[in-house]
Amino acid sequence: MKVVYRDGVHDITNDEYHAANGISRSRLMLLDKSPYHYWYEVLSGEAEVRESTPAMLIGSLFHTLLLEPEKFDREYALMPKLDRRTKQGKEDYEAFAQEAQNKIILTQDQYDKALIMATQTKKHEIVTTLLDEAVFEQSIFWTDKETGLQFKTRPDIWSSKMVVDLKTTV
Repeated sequence: MKVVYRDGVHDITNDEYHAANGISRSRLMLLDKSPYHYWYEVLSGEAEVRESTPAMLIGSLFHTLLLEPEKFDREYALMPKLDRRTKQGKEDYEAFAQEAQNKIILTQDQYDKALIMATQTKKHEIVTTLLDEAVFEQSIFWTDKETGLQFKTRPDIWSSKMVVDLKTTV
């Protein structure tokens, strides 16, 4: 059973947002494609869970480093340099994997790339203006008066100036 949030702005995790009741833009896009697509992806229970691509991982990491750096240690684990061909390397990897359980494991190269992206982005004048007095990754729920359906959205950056959907690309 999905969690139902009252209408308003909620400071919840991305996983809680996706698990919550409410119709999002991406779900509306499925319905626009066809009712069957919506049924299959959302209601059938038959759709395969899509694995993140390396590009998606960098994008998510970039989001975290730019907008919510305080969440990095809770969500990610940086893979130490290990020689997993040796007994010690295998033991060290097992210990790391236990400690990193439920976290996204990153290579040093992935981390470095996303960190450079976030650091350079923060230096841009337009970005600093957008980030000034903004809130990040807040979940908004509202109920349509005509249909009684609840909708939801999660803007990356939201301020009195504008709403921003941050995107990365190769």
